[in-house]
Amino acid sequence: MAGAGPLIDWPQWLDQTTRETLEAGPLPHFLGEQRWFAGRARGLAGARFVDVSAPLAGSVLTILDVLHGDGTSEPYFLPIRPCDPSTADRWTIAPGLRDALTDAETTTRLVAGIGDAAELPTRHGVVRGVPTSAFDEARGVGPLEPRYGWIEQSHSAVRFDDRLFLKVFRKLTIGPAPDFEVGRFLTEQAQFDRVPQTAGALVYERPDQDIITLGVLQSWVPCVGTGWDRAQAALVDAYRAADPLLAFAPEVAAAATLGRRAAELHRALASGGPGSDFSAEAITLADVREAAEEARSQVQTTLEALKRKLFDLPETVAADAHVVLDRAPLLEAGLVDFEKLKPSGKKIRVHGDLHLGQVLRTVDDDFFFIDFEGEPIKALERRRARQSVMKDLVGMMRSFDYAAFGAFFALGPLKADESRRHLVSARAFRDRAWDAFWSSYRGSIDADLLPNGDDAIALAFRAHALDKTLYELLYELNHRPDWVRIPLQGVLALVGRPAGTDGGPSP
Repeated sequence: MAGAGPLIDWPQWLDQTTRETLEAGPLPHFLGEQRWFAGRARGLAGARFVDVSAPLAGSVLTILDVLHGDGTSEPYFLPIRPCDPSTADRWTIAPGLRDALTDAETTTRLVAGIGDAAELPTRHGVVRGVPTSAFDEARGVGPLEPRYGWIEQSHSAVRFDDRLFLKVFRKLTIGPAPDFEVGRFLTEQAQFDRVPQTAGALVYERPDQDIITLGVLQSWVPCVGTGWDRAQAALVDAYRAADPLLAFAPEVAAAATLGRRAAELHRALASGGPGSDFSAEAITLADVREAAEEARSQVQTTLEALKRKLFDLPETVAADAHVVLDRAPLLEAGLVDFEKLKPSGKKIRVHGDLHLGQVLRTVDDDFFFIDFEGEPIKALERRRARQSVMKDLVGMMRSFDYAAFGAFFALGPLKADESRRHLVSARAFRDRAWDAFWSSYRGSIDADLLPNGDDAIALAFRAHALDKTLYELLYELNHRPDWVRIPLQGVLALVGRPAGTDGGPSP
């Protein structure tokens, strides 16, 4: 990231008048339209520039302070560059200014800066490249051709040919990014080959303050999509087949492969030596109590949100919500027995948000794990903490449930007899896929990473399932109301009513 001078100031095209104009309207509007903006549930009250870098290939890297309607604020990362004022697309911030991650020279210079461990000064700190030992091999030789905008989630992504993948965080977290931390360990120390190799990171540093990771650079993994994408397409076809059980058999076999890979991942995450952040430690009574309290807190938070949004739900979904609210005391009943358990098993660094969307599926029906940031609403300290492997196992169990009923919803309006038939197939896939995953996982994992005995496993699993399913319900209430019915059925099962006494989630 050479070329920066020692004195940093706002560029002429981003002077005070322009900044104030942007902050007054165009900037908040642009943020609110982006898929990666995470503050919709709290409202967007405003945004202001708080730091800017020296020029980089005609662009600048800016740090924003975004104010929410509830009075809280969060930092965001937005590279900016001038453009033709007549340009108008989804990356245009205002006439004459656009998101600089669409600029080939800017993004290739960012990659070069990571490899060179270069520093780019800002008004209040520095942006620095941090390469790993895998950078040169992943980078390869020859020019890089970037492609931007083909994927947008909670982050932005730039793909460079079939070699590199730059994940750029938009909402910033103060402290080490788990995705870089875990990826670097799996790449350089565990040498685990079922994840993209981590080639480096882009970090933002200020005097006497914690580091902030702006982006992570990884090797590109050839794939046919995520596990979720492939499962959805295959299940829609399977439901329509003459023999659905036979048709989705390949997906059940894939679930078994994924179970074995998940066990290999957990063994790798537990392989650090003494004193490492990636060594396994015995689960203590305090860990058990913390997990139980986390679940109780999730129950309370989610049920409060469910009460607030009850009258916004469709009639059939609201009926199930009433059942959940009426039986709320039963949700925490199993936690008492869980807390009485003699602690057993070990805790390790886990994926933290494992589901079918967090695995890449290869052409030979194998898998790579991606995105080790953990659940986005959880505090960084918790996302970096050692936890029971049950955290990840429950995530996959719930994902099979989502896949089964997500594909059912994709069938569209159905006649009553068709609906009942497809719902039977959905439940059959969910159960068989989970059984295949769990059987394969348990046959491949080190036994001491699991609780001791089937009863202890069942109680620990239920406690973590309670936390996860209520987390999902809260997320859907805030972000995807049409999907509330999926986790709601999972909650109904936890309060003693079979998941969908009408045959599954209400169509």
